[in-house]
Amino acid sequence: LWDARQPAVGAAQAIMAMGDAFLRQRPHIAGRNLVAAGQRGDPARQRLADGVIPRRWVMVEGQLHDPGFTRLDRQMERSDQRAAAGAALSVVIPTLNAAAGLPTTLACLNQRAAGDLALEVIVSDGGSRDDTRALAAAGGATVLDAPVGRGPQLAAGAAAAGHDWLLFLHADTWLARGWDVTAQVHMASVGGADRAGVFRFALNDRHPAARRLEKIVAWRNAWLGLPYGDQGLLIHRRLYDAVGGYRPLPLMEDVDLVRRLGMRRLVAFDVAAVTDAARYRRDGYGPRMRRNAVCLALYFLGVPPHRLVPLYRGRR
Repeated sequence: LWDARQPAVGAAQAIMAMGDAFLRQRPHIAGRNLVAAGQRGDPARQRLADGVIPRRWVMVEGQLHDPGFTRLDRQMERSDQRAAAGAALSVVIPTLNAAAGLPTTLACLNQRAAGDLALEVIVSDGGSRDDTRALAAAGGATVLDAPVGRGPQLAAGAAAAGHDWLLFLHADTWLARGWDVTAQVHMASVGGADRAGVFRFALNDRHPAARRLEKIVAWRNAWLGLPYGDQGLLIHRRLYDAVGGYRPLPLMEDVDLVRRLGMRRLVAFDVAAVTDAARYRRDGYGPRMRRNAVCLALYFLGVPPHRLVPLYRGRR
């Protein structure tokens, strides 16, 4: 018997074949809405391999490929090898009496899954009177004397850095395992040098208020494009110089820089940057969050950053 569905099936197959031929000739059109497996990191690639992402075609190095063929795996492997080869990164950490948290920060940096990432760590110190400098040297970092103030210290560290890729990190912020893999994927991605990356804000506290603050920060990043310095900043020197780098501000130097970058040039990494919650536990989550919000609002209203320092630190 004649099956009335056969013409429809045949027509659908013909349309699919025509679409495949079209995509083969115009990969730049299809690539806008396809998963760039070579640029999204291992989680996306694993979901693709597991069939969770129901895409027939994926973009690898500007070309469309069928993930069912083994040649895709070979090209991904070669892409990973090129991403790892010659990867070099300068980490700049501003410090001022940071002996309590700095050793953990340095230890987390050294826990790298990809051992072939060349890492230079510069501790830009603003005149610490505790053991910060000695601990930095013991942890393998280069210690740099800089004018006190987070903005001047970050700028001095960037000027002294020897690599094109820069990672700015606070002394009380600890990157979670796998940070280096995520960084290398971004550094090797097409257009990665034209965008800066920030990590996911987290606190080392089990208090429910810590989870609420993490959600607030995630909302602020997504809708306002205002990640703070405690999320780290991975940026190529060319882009850093193009926007003017860090200005010599005693406060709000991170907001000042990301506003010049703009939301379109920021990428959010799904790797935690865990910040020490000591100041929130000391001041209370509510008062500390309100103080930060007031400082940000006053800064947007034009109050000079140096006048906000006493308020930020809780002095009147």
